[in-house]
Amino acid sequence: VCEIKYTEAAVGTEVINEMDRKLELLLNPKKKSIQRILIAPFGATKALDERHYFDRIITLKEIF
Repeated sequence: VCEIKYTEAAVGTEVINEMDRKLELLLNPKKKSIQRILIAPFGATKALDERHYFDRIITLKEIF
């Protein structure tokens, strides 16, 4: 599941609550594993990175 944020700065820990709320709405009847991906122009703050919530964080620099 990808969460894409377009912000002028690194994304902080507030995204965790948003992502959890969205994941609760996701139907997963076969109980497949879900990888959480964050795509943001400037990546994540140190606080978010240290939480190890996302399996992968991708910046625009990596995409281009």
